[in-house]
Amino acid sequence: MKKIIILLAFSITVISVFGQRKCGSELNLQQIQQTDKVRYQQIISFEKKCRLIKEKMRTRGFLEYEKILIPVVVHIVYNTESQNISNEQILSQIDVLNEDFQRLNADTINTPTPFQPLVGKMNIQFCLARKDPYGNPTDGITRTKTSKAIFDVSNAVKFTNEGGCDSWDSNKYLNIWVCNLGRDILGYAQFPFDLQAKPATDGVVINYQCFGRIGQLHWKYNKGRTATHEVGHWLNLRHIWGDNSFCEIDDEVDDTPPQSYCNRNLPSFPVMDKCTPDYPGVMFMNYMDYTADAGLNMFTKGQISRMLSTLDPEQGARKEIMRDALYLCTGSEIEGPDDICDEAEYTIKDLPSNIPIEWIIDDSYLDIISGQGTNTIRVRAKGSTGSSISAKVYLNGRNYMFTKREITVGASSVGMQIYDLKKYMTVASGEVGNKYILKVVEDKNHIDNNHNHFDWKIIPPEPSNDEPNNDFNFLGGKETQFQPMQVGSYQIILRHKNNCDKVFTQERYFYVSEKTNNFHILANIHSNVLDVKFIANQGITTSLYRGHSQKYTVQVWKDNQLLTSLHTNQPYCKIPLNNNKGGVYVVKAICNGKIVTEKIIKTE
Repeated sequence: MKKIIILLAFSITVISVFGQRKCGSELNLQQIQQTDKVRYQQIISFEKKCRLIKEKMRTRGFLEYEKILIPVVVHIVYNTESQNISNEQILSQIDVLNEDFQRLNADTINTPTPFQPLVGKMNIQFCLARKDPYGNPTDGITRTKTSKAIFDVSNAVKFTNEGGCDSWDSNKYLNIWVCNLGRDILGYAQFPFDLQAKPATDGVVINYQCFGRIGQLHWKYNKGRTATHEVGHWLNLRHIWGDNSFCEIDDEVDDTPPQSYCNRNLPSFPVMDKCTPDYPGVMFMNYMDYTADAGLNMFTKGQISRMLSTLDPEQGARKEIMRDALYLCTGSEIEGPDDICDEAEYTIKDLPSNIPIEWIIDDSYLDIISGQGTNTIRVRAKGSTGSSISAKVYLNGRNYMFTKREITVGASSVGMQIYDLKKYMTVASGEVGNKYILKVVEDKNHIDNNHNHFDWKIIPPEPSNDEPNNDFNFLGGKETQFQPMQVGSYQIILRHKNNCDKVFTQERYFYVSEKTNNFHILANIHSNVLDVKFIANQGITTSLYRGHSQKYTVQVWKDNQLLTSLHTNQPYCKIPLNNNKGGVYVVKAICNGKIVTEKIIKTE
């Protein structure tokens, strides 16, 4: 059993690139032990928690084979154009991270045979963010011109006011800064322990000459393994030799051999030292050693387990970065047409491969033809309605995450209303001489602003001198005015060329009778009091209203709201408006099933 020492405290790992390599972890730990006892105890508690999480994961088998998605933002901070590396170089680095952590790197064949049973891999995918912290589209890359020629490990590159670039929310993104690091520094990282205490500095910093595997790179560090190493630190890995020369002190990983110090350049297998003097020797090809890029090719299963404990969705120090990962990496948007007339495809771009996904249709108007369980489905319309498509995705060890797309299914349909201009209401029948408006009522799920898609045909009951054309059209509008002059049934036909380029026809019959109202009203407003008088139409005796045999219901409306209603058998009535504001009031009087209305305008 290896003796464990707490090395978590040092949140910066320094690697000298071109000169003598050096690391300040041990000195920093000693300084913390001597000067900050409280912090040192916090570090010990954190490491104990990590070990407990690993033990729970071992019993539960969690995350070993489930996809983990990590949103990445790369901040390019450059002083010269040569430091302003290309998008292609950045993408090559993302590819390297995915290959190395998933064990898809081409140089796996270089792992010595004795170490191959120890090799581990993560089902993880790093992606350049598609959404910035404000929800705007992004390519996951920022570029900042700086007047500073050189940065160091003081974290100035992480702050705009110090010549760098402010981080994005470190609980949601892995921040990677690429800049010109001085003192031959290759890169450095912040360990997860410091995330909550120092969120603004959390992330990884890489020298621009060591980032990616294309571009103007240093020949020793031209395969992108610097970022692999530093992201390993970001996920709580230590240097494989434990940052010391004492064989009893190690990196807190059980399956990495004890090692007295780092290795450099390109050692030849096997390499033995005082801590591991026997074959197969030390694991110099481990990403957490100092070997040149071409000599690095593996993580161990124990290192993978330690990194996974950092990402545990229940207690892991970096659990929050996975919460919105699907949205930040893909936009959580289902792409496809807004309307389906027959068949169509819907897809979620940039979704990681080989993750559980279930497509859901919220009604029976769509059939999934193919693609269930994949990133892309093909659907067929079975009706005409509004619908939605959802995708259920299990990712990052969390509950199902949903994304939804509202769509229109099939050909749109419309209806019609007939509106009485005198009664201020829709009606099912009418009277000779009254004016009506024919209105298109669209399916709420189908919005069509092209008025040219509609036309009307109105056929009167029979030919007459009043209406010489018995088959006439009103073309091209969502509404038109109509004044019938005959008693009988009018046939009203509405034709609509719908979104699927098909003609939809609806018709109805509208019965028109003689005028039957035997009274009308006069309404006036005086000092917030509404006066209403009932007046007999010509030819009707005054007993209609003076004999108290007629009962009237009077309603006052404003803005389609009923303000008051009363009953009377008097020839007039007074209705207080209770200091209602000015505007258009509608007075509606009802007697023996007949309705008359009057519009009144009240000033303030």
